[in-house]
Amino acid sequence: MRLPSKVGGWENSAACGAAGAPASDIDRWKTDSVAIGGVYAYPKTDVQFFDCTNNATAVTAQAQILATLIATTEGSSTLVGYHCYGAADNCNGEGLGPKGTAELTASMTAGCVPRH
Repeated sequence: MRLPSKVGGWENSAACGAAGAPASDIDRWKTDSVAIGGVYAYPKTDVQFFDCTNNATAVTAQAQILATLIATTEGSSTLVGYHCYGAADNCNGEGLGPKGTAELTASMTAGCVPRH
């Protein structure tokens, strides 16, 4: 993973990405996380996650954790989805590749509802 070298500086911790992180660092990371505490119910909002596992970063794992929290909170709502792509889909890092990009675009277009 490429992220630990950057997070250590952001969090003022050398333990990020290493085994045996101190409890104080883990507590701080939890308070910074979008997947610890909070409200995960969006009953009127379609929430879709699109991720690539080829050269993935921590963003991919956090998105899956957050998608699962929302689905669990909403009781497996049809308004939340996690879409995952791999090397076979020609995705790389945060780039979804042609298939993922097309599906993301279709999802956004289908979910675009005029409210005025």
